[in-house]
Amino acid sequence: MWTRTSAAVARATVVIAVLMSLVGCQEGGSVVSEKHAGGSATLNEQRSWAIGEIDAVIDVTGTQGMWRGTASTAPRWETLVENILDNSRKVRCAFEMGKPNPAALKVDLWSDPLNEDPFELAERVRELWTAAGWEVADIIRKGDTETERVYFRADRADGAEMSLEASDASMRKSLTLSVQAACSSDPSVAW
Repeated sequence: MWTRTSAAVARATVVIAVLMSLVGCQEGGSVVSEKHAGGSATLNEQRSWAIGEIDAVIDVTGTQGMWRGTASTAPRWETLVENILDNSRKVRCAFEMGKPNPAALKVDLWSDPLNEDPFELAERVRELWTAAGWEVADIIRKGDTETERVYFRADRADGAEMSLEASDASMRKSLTLSVQAACSSDPSVAW
């Protein structure tokens, strides 16, 4: 007799099988791609790199003094850089049971409400990243959604990535910046 419980178990079994096939889970194998897991930068080197990239975006957009961590009460970038970096996360680049796994520092920032056109500022950032040799691709183009948004990402061959979102939603012009260093197996980064 087919019951609700047996139907739920059957569905759960199918879901698990599908997820395992998508992840490529094999005994002793990695669960996440190790495509960019070969770097050796220390956490301090990743932090210095992130600061440089963030400051370049701030300079090109002319938004000095207008950035904070990703909460309305988060510290301001210009005054508490170290605090923001300390509270930023390290994202795993690969996973293998029982071993240290390569990781990368990821820093996310929000701008204060802007007086300037956020889409014009975003184009300045796109030009900056393109000129620096990053591969820049659109994720959301202006007009793709009901709210006025532009969202693009820049990737580098070593796995470093950055993204910028410009928004004019609910009459609040703003930018959101994400900077992620290349993956590293250095003990100060890996976990």
